Amino acid sequence: MKMLLINLMYIGDLIFMTPVIRDLKLHYPEIELSILIDRKYEELLRYNPYISEVISIDKKGADSGLAGYYRVIQDIRKRRFDIVVNLHGNERSTIFTLFSGARYHSGYAPKLLGKFLGSFVDLNRNVHQVEAYRQTLKETMGIRESAGGMEIYTGSEALQHASVMWQEIFKSSPCQVIGLNTGGSWPTKRWGTQQLAKLADMILAEGYGIAFFGGPMDRDDVAAIISKMTIRTNNAPIGVFTERTSLLEYAELVKKCAVLVSGDSGPMHIAVAQRVPVISIFGPSDSVRYRPYGKGVVVKANLKCLGCGRHQCNDHACMKEIQPETILDYVKFYTASCVA
Repeated sequence: MKMLLINLMYIGDLIFMTPVIRDLKLHYPEIELSILIDRKYEELLRYNPYISEVISIDKKGADSGLAGYYRVIQDIRKRRFDIVVNLHGNERSTIFTLFSGARYHSGYAPKLLGKFLGSFVDLNRNVHQVEAYRQTLKETMGIRESAGGMEIYTGSEALQHASVMWQEIFKSSPCQVIGLNTGGSWPTKRWGTQQLAKLADMILAEGYGIAFFGGPMDRDDVAAIISKMTIRTNNAPIGVFTERTSLLEYAELVKKCAVLVSGDSGPMHIAVAQRVPVISIFGPSDSVRYRPYGKGVVVKANLKCLGCGRHQCNDHACMKEIQPETILDYVKFYTASCVA
């Protein structure tokens, strides 16, 4: 039996899907399971042992528009899938599902298109997204849940590169290292650079090292944070891995941290999949659906506007009210004292 899961969303959504991938393969060991994802994130599932094939598309480039859709559909159809399950639910992924040529298709879809699916499923927005995916597969295919949470497989090359990068900074340090991920897909998900700089100073004063993480879009923020910091010490080094790593290299690096401080973001969920305790800072996004699915804590202000979903906000009180002292208390909770 050949099956295709479609999910063209972002890093977090693909990590959320990994328990479902494991559940499927354990429930149906004979299944040939393929995944259709955005090419930018292909590496996240490249080494997953439960997947037979990762099919990636350039959804905002060559594979966009009607001509691109046609090419993708033809590529799907030639593989002759028996089952296609759509875990994205927008018009594009639903069209791919409906025209896949599969004998059975199900999953999420816009209301008008959902009636054409073999089994239309309403996305449950009142539970964590991992549980929503699991409920969908249980409802459509009777899949039982397996033990364990999210997971990521990195491969030997990423492990080797990450080890070299880590040793360049932290080789001689006896201190535990605290990871700081400054980014977020929306500007409103990001904690202020002044608050992060103050927290970084407090972390260094406690004797911990710091590892800054993030992608190209976070370069300026990290530079601003470092410029505002006042403490420098040779006993507690600072590693800046921003813009230097692949997603899999980041996954290996963050695994070496005692704890990660992060807003709601893909890197936060990768850390959770690597069993790293996460101190997550939430404001405009939904902490029920997107909280750390594992060891960690959600820090948020006591405001009625939380979870508003806004990408822009003139006030941004939900983030401004969170104080570095609060985050430091959680850092101390999750780590032992660092003795230089």
